[in-house]
Amino acid sequence: MLLAGVSVAESALLPLPVDAVSMPIMALSKRRIPLVVLVGTLSSVMGGLVGYVIGAAFLAVIGVPLLDWMGQTQAYAAVQQEMQTDLATGAWWILIGAITPLPFKFVCWAAGALNYPLWLFLILGVGGRFIRFAAFGALFWWFGPLFLDVLKRHALAAGIMMALLIAAGFIAIPLMAK
Repeated sequence: MLLAGVSVAESALLPLPVDAVSMPIMALSKRRIPLVVLVGTLSSVMGGLVGYVIGAAFLAVIGVPLLDWMGQTQAYAAVQQEMQTDLATGAWWILIGAITPLPFKFVCWAAGALNYPLWLFLILGVGGRFIRFAAFGALFWWFGPLFLDVLKRHALAAGIMMALLIAAGFIAIPLMAK
């Protein structure tokens, strides 16, 4: 399934918007919403686990070149510094990264690099990603036809809004870490 592949890649490595895949599926088929929530949550957490391993063992080889390529080295360093404050602060960062447009991969890499307790990382990742996908699922369940109509009439604006949300996630990290 395309959603699973994009979700794993987005959580582990690449700046791919998983919402660009999950939301149209939810908008077009109400009966698929529970499956999208489940697949999106589990595959995203699997990608997060890959990201955790990258942070723990391959940050210099994989993570740093990607951070340089994305221009996010300082933002990542700020997240990592905040996460190492204490266990609770790290937990909040993982939850925020899992729910919001902030790049989840950054908190996954940082959690691995900091040797954050894997069991807690997984619980927070599953909970946060479920909240994210389920929230969109609930919106499309109750307001799907309306959203679909708006998307059809304003596809360009919706695409621009999606791009702005992704950009806002990257911009917000250094601001939140201060």
